[in-house]
Amino acid sequence: MASAKIIFFTHKELKDGSHPVVLQIIKDRQRTLISIGRSKEDHWDYKENLPKTKHPDFNSLKRLILKKRYEATKVINELDEKGEHYTLEDILAKIKADHLSQTFFKYTEVLISRLERTGRIGNARVYQNTLNVFKKFRQEKDIKFVNLNYKTLQEFQEYLLEEGRKENTISIHFRTMRAVYNSAIKE
Repeated sequence: MASAKIIFFTHKELKDGSHPVVLQIIKDRQRTLISIGRSKEDHWDYKENLPKTKHPDFNSLKRLILKKRYEATKVINELDEKGEHYTLEDILAKIKADHLSQTFFKYTEVLISRLERTGRIGNARVYQNTLNVFKKFRQEKDIKFVNLNYKTLQEFQEYLLEEGRKENTISIHFRTMRAVYNSAIKE
């Protein structure tokens, strides 16, 4: 039986002196830790491993933690239901595969809200602008990361040129999309 829970990984110190909040998965006495992209916060309930209601970002942080724990538990339950032997690596592969099925619009919106929360308003505006232009190109139809291929990007570039966008603007849009894609890969 495998387990998944959220913990503080106090053995690792980040550059700012805080410790990361991680998803811990244990299977057959092997453990792996996956960062959820947040670090130790003030106003933390150590018993429940959740933020206290006083936390300034209580709702979104709690949602993120519950979502990550739910996703991992769901994968473990699916593998358990098959009744076959599986390893920690199988769990990680399934979690990563599920993340690849995530959509570009939704993930970019998550990044934009993170940027705004951390005070990086200029970057958030650039990401939002690129997302708006790409949504218009896609006619508001979201796309999964696995379907974001060379052909789609080539068509997007042609669309931007037809719209009269300059090379620098096109470059900014593509640089932003690459940053979103790379962030999704890291997560």
